[in-house]
Parts: sequence; C-alpha cells; structure tokens
Amino acid sequence: MAQVLCSLASDLPWKLTDLQMVHVFCSEGRTYTKPTTLGYYRAPSDREFPLDMVTGFKSFVRYENRYSGNGMHLFNYIMQLERPLSVLEHVDFCTSSGTLLKMMCQNDFTVLATRYRNTIYLKTLPLPNYLIKSDSSCLFKLRQYLYVDQPGDMPNMNACVDLNKQNIGTFTAKLGKFRLLYTAEVFGVQNTEPLGDLDDPEVLKQCRLSSVRLYPHHAPNWRRNYRMKRWLLNAYLAGIEEMQFAPTKRGMILKPITIVNVESAIKEQPWSLSESLQTMHLLLTEISKAMVNIDCPHTTFIFNLRDNIVTYRRIYGKNDSSFLVDRYVRFLSELQ
Repeated sequence: MAQVLCSLASDLPWKLTDLQMVHVFCSEGRTYTKPTTLGYYRAPSDREFPLDMVTGFKSFVRYENRYSGNGMHLFNYIMQLERPLSVLEHVDFCTSSGTLLKMMCQNDFTVLATRYRNTIYLKTLPLPNYLIKSDSSCLFKLRQYLYVDQPGDMPNMNACVDLNKQNIGTFTAKLGKFRLLYTAEVFGVQNTEPLGDLDDPEVLKQCRLSSVRLYPHHAPNWRRNYRMKRWLLNAYLAGIEEMQFAPTKRGMILKPITIVNVESAIKEQPWSLSESLQTMHLLLTEISKAMVNIDCPHTTFIFNLRDNIVTYRRIYGKNDSSFLVDRYVRFLSELQ
C-alpha cells in the first residue's frame, strides 16, 4: 500500500516537549552495567595543542560486527523496570535516536515496525555491508582528551580506546500526540561539580549533556556543513544545549575548539527544525494508522519512504525481519 505525505497545518512550531533522560547505562557489546562516570568535559590548555589522534591507534579495540543505528538498547532498559507495563502504557513508539534522525534527515530509507501490547517498535535497516568506519575512532580518541572521570582530572592518554564501550541514555519526549521512548549515546556532561547516584532520577535531571564533533580545518563554512543537520538534530533529541566543534588536520586536532549553542546554530541553518519534526510526526502518524489493528511481537511491517511517498508491506507471524528478541517477548508476555 502507498500513502503520499501531505503537509500539516503549520499554525504553531513543532517541537519536542517534556524531554528528559530517564536512565543511563554502560554498554560493552551485549553487557550492560551501571556507568561509573558519564565523563566530565574539560577544555585542553593551549600548550596541549595540537592534540594527537594517531598515538595508540593500533591498540584501539575495534567495533565487533556492529552496524550503525541498529542498537535496540531499550530492551535492557524496559526489562529492568519495576513496573514496565505502567511505563509502556503511556508510550506510543520505542526506538533509537538514529531511527528518528533518519525520519528527519533522509527522504529515502526503510524502517521495520512491530506493534506489541499497544506499543510500536521501530528499527531502521542498515545499508548492505555498511560497517561503521574506523575513522570514527579519531572521535573516540578526542573524547579521551576532552572527557575525564571526575571534574579537575587529567586524561589518561595511555588508556586503551574501546569503540564498543559506550554510555547509553534512555530518553522520553512528546511530539504532538505521540509519546516517544528512545536511546541515544551519551558523550559526556558539561557539569563542573561531581554528580551523585546515576540511578537517581533527580541526578539525571541535573546532567548537562555534552557532545563533540570533528570538521576539516580547511572548511571555511563548517557551521553549515552537510553533516550539520544530523549533528544538531542528534543533540536536540538528547536535550544538549552546547556542542564542541574541533578542527582536524592530518590526525591532529588544532585550536580553537569552538563551543556552539545548539538552539542558535539551528536557527542559522537553511532547514527548519519545525518542518523536520513535522515530517517525523507525519511518518509516525502513517505508521500508527497502518498498524492500528495489529498486536503481534513477530508480525513485521516494512515501511519505505521514497520521494515523499510511504509504501509498506506486512509479513505475518515470525519471519526473518522480526526483531523483537525472544527473551524480551517472553518477558512482556508474562506481565499482567
């Protein structure tokens, strides 16, 4: 079936409301633990520049068959809740920030959807044979320079950089009529004082999340880089107010590292935040309408967006595209 996306009335700006991080954990492959720290941002002194991104490169622990945007860390979050159904009954969509970004940034992609116990789960398909590039290890190395375990600490540049080790935040937000629950990587925080117990919701509210990105030093108009839309929207989804941008040259980070206000940077862009969120809401609406009479953990809807037209097909019962893992399905099916 096919549906043409139409513009909604734009009598008010579209925005996320009630955005908050509700949980955070450390992911190492398939192992999830409570993080010992989220990493505190520190500005390198002038004498530290240029920052060397090449030292220790051979000792990096590479990604282990990890495809971009395919992490379904929400299962772990939901299964550790004391009363998961009381949370899920208010959630319309469970997904990752990567999937939401595709809805806002791309006009040609495929998303899998499954509806179970009145909640829709979304997962995007990776491009064939597309692995995360090893170049991303430079960003991880920079994070080792910029984020330390406690405020005032100096980085241990001899520590091995493990690309599989990440802090993952779980976020909730409202977009129009939909309540979203999604995961996103947490780079670190801007807080200058130590945070308390990261299992405490009040402590999570105090977190001033941070992010850093790289750009070629010779790019004169880097503030309107073609990647900027994805970078800024990614920060927006995590409630990040400020980002750091670092210029690179031949494996080195040059100064200055520029701090950019996310809200102001978004207003400078040629695209509209409100229109991007409106597009995502339109897609979520079409997905919700198509799946209204389905409630099966295995039946999969495959939605394709091409040139502003949404098409989909259904595969009933357990199939090769089913993505809710058996352990999670059993967990939900046993809940009353």
